[in-house]
Amino acid sequence: MVAIAAARRVAFFRRRPRRAPRHRLAVSDSLLERVERCRLAAEPLIPGSLFAEVVQLVASVDPVLPRQLGTNRRPDHVAAVLFETQARLMRAARTARPQRPAEIIQLFPG
Repeated sequence: MVAIAAARRVAFFRRRPRRAPRHRLAVSDSLLERVERCRLAAEPLIPGSLFAEVVQLVASVDPVLPRQLGTNRRPDHVAAVLFETQARLMRAARTARPQRPAEIIQLFPG
């Protein structure tokens, strides 16, 4: 029993923290740039390591999107799924922060 509890504690702290939508949006931008480089280089398929990163990001946004991505590694298809992922992340980023006016700080009290 003690060993199981200790293993659960260790596993809890090894979990990756859930990133904010804005952070994941920045990650999707960098992935999309790398996919675009593959397209400009006229590569027929994106590299497997890049595809694995795309799948990981897409799965963190919505569990349905990896099925849409499938095993198709063509740059055009991967870019289209990344654009859909970015659209969802932008909607999530808009609702993640409450919209309220900024606090006004007086420079010269008086």
